[in-house]
Amino acid sequence: RALRCLRASAVMRLLCKSMAPVAAAINPSELHLKLFSVPARLSVPLPTVTEAEEIEDELALRVKSLLDAGMPASRVLVLTFSTKSRADLLSKIERAVPPPAELPAVNTYHARALACLRQAGCTSTVMEPRVARKEMKAVLLDLGLLNESPGDGRQQSRSAVRAALAVVAKAKAGSGGALSAEERDILRAYNCALAAKGLIDFDDMVPMATEAIDAGACAMPNGNYLHVLLDEAQDTSGSQLAFLQRLAPRSSTVVTCVGDADQSIYGFRGSQPDMLTRLTAAFGCMPLILPTNYRCASSILNLAKSL
Repeated sequence: RALRCLRASAVMRLLCKSMAPVAAAINPSELHLKLFSVPARLSVPLPTVTEAEEIEDELALRVKSLLDAGMPASRVLVLTFSTKSRADLLSKIERAVPPPAELPAVNTYHARALACLRQAGCTSTVMEPRVARKEMKAVLLDLGLLNESPGDGRQQSRSAVRAALAVVAKAKAGSGGALSAEERDILRAYNCALAAKGLIDFDDMVPMATEAIDAGACAMPNGNYLHVLLDEAQDTSGSQLAFLQRLAPRSSTVVTCVGDADQSIYGFRGSQPDMLTRLTAAFGCMPLILPTNYRCASSILNLAKSL
């Protein structure tokens, strides 16, 4: 916990559209309270320290300030990576913006992508992980790449299936690098097997949704969003970045990203170490480092710094 808190004290925040004049006038130790409370194109009162301590989340504070300033909830989208993180973030937003106020959509990347696919007419079934493992096992057997002998062979079989699925996931996330001839055969056979059964896997949803938007088969709900808020930005994959660029055109949307490269946990799913830099370039962001930790008592921070 101490190490996690120390990392949190150096979290990188990215606020798109130029906010340099605002940032220059703010004490760095107060950025977590003030910077995210000044929406682009709007002027609103800053939250008090008490409000910030109760909400404990910069994105929730930003949602509150946007809605308080009159931004329609339908023009704001909050994106995160898992159903668990979505539930946690939604809870914080609900505390920040109590009823009867309308709340913005809070989605995972994959839920938003699946909504686009359904709108585009895609009726394929999204496989559960156990079904994906079963399909991959069948593919590897057909290609003669799997050993199902008793004993250690079964463990090796499970390992081979997991490794093949990891290669497929990174390839579909747009960050797997060049594939070997064998890996290309596996990917091709796996995709053909799914298509024949009307299935898609978890990793298909985002790139397929991007293709649907590009083809004009999926219109953006409520037009283009004016504000898109991205949580845990360091875990964004290449395919998710491409999807985000469709949801948030740089010419018309303000994107607020919160991330810490030291806390990236989705490398197995295609997140890349340079993603914060790529987000900065893609949306014209100004990176801001928050030097003060408000999550932990000083005793915990001092212990972390001594390690």
